[in-house]
Amino acid sequence: MRDVVIVGGGLTGLAAAYELEKQQIPYTLIEVKRRLGGSIQTLRQDNRVLDGAAFAITSELQQHPFMAELGLTDALFSLSDEAVAFKNGTETLIQALAEKLTAPRMMRMAVSSIGELENGHFGICLENGLLLDAKAMILALPARYAERLFYGYITPITELLLPYKYDTLVRASVAIALDDWRDSITLPEAVFTHTTFDETRIPAGNMLKQFGIRYEGAATQPETMLKLVDSVLRYYALRSQYTHYWAEADPLSCYAADHTQTMIAIRELLPAGIALIGSDYTLSPPRLGLANLADRINQGIQAAHQMKTFLQNRQQNRDR
Repeated sequence: MRDVVIVGGGLTGLAAAYELEKQQIPYTLIEVKRRLGGSIQTLRQDNRVLDGAAFAITSELQQHPFMAELGLTDALFSLSDEAVAFKNGTETLIQALAEKLTAPRMMRMAVSSIGELENGHFGICLENGLLLDAKAMILALPARYAERLFYGYITPITELLLPYKYDTLVRASVAIALDDWRDSITLPEAVFTHTTFDETRIPAGNMLKQFGIRYEGAATQPETMLKLVDSVLRYYALRSQYTHYWAEADPLSCYAADHTQTMIAIRELLPAGIALIGSDYTLSPPRLGLANLADRINQGIQAAHQMKTFLQNRQQNRDR
């Protein structure tokens, strides 16, 4: 019997796992991909450190207690007045968290549905037909996947998640020689741009830029994405041998005026033994191009404490 099952091995799910680990609460982590970290991915090429999704991070992370606990106090540098970045790439945070976890991991496993069993436990059905049971669940996955899991179980949650909207945002990280850059270049196609000359990320004489481009198409067309990034560089006559791009589903619904009310309504519908967490469900105001990793970590911590309280209350009721 598993006390807690965590579905999703991105940053939020890993933060929940780490907090459960500290509380000595048994758990199992399920992740559909081969690797942990979700969209957080770092590529290293010839002393150049290029991030996929999260590069510029809101400065709240710098003071988060997790950073000291994980030995990452000196892992960040200032990117701007409101943002920081990891010297060795954002995946540094994922690796530090993963090293702290000792519980079983079920990698490359997809969850098809969830529900309640007759014994009062929760059931987690995997696509390979395996059925797991748990006393509690933490679902750390995007709204577009969560709505399918609640279909036929808690239909009002599915109905609240179905209108959730995304847009494809291509984040391109490129290393550009300073000789190839002109101050007049503004990259008007980009909805945001971040720049660093920090030599922990890029050799002297170069700049590292990450820019975001809206893309009207599916995020499953890598050849088209690469052509899009290359076309922008060619248009401005920028030469770069080092390019890393990442297509992500940008959660547009987080910017909607009724987003907070929708998230509160979902939480009120969730059973006490289930938490739904992740960047799609944040109540913090979103900032385009800046990843609020501190918020994701805090959601994981709060979910772990919620499960601890739930399990304690459950045991007390059984002891009566």
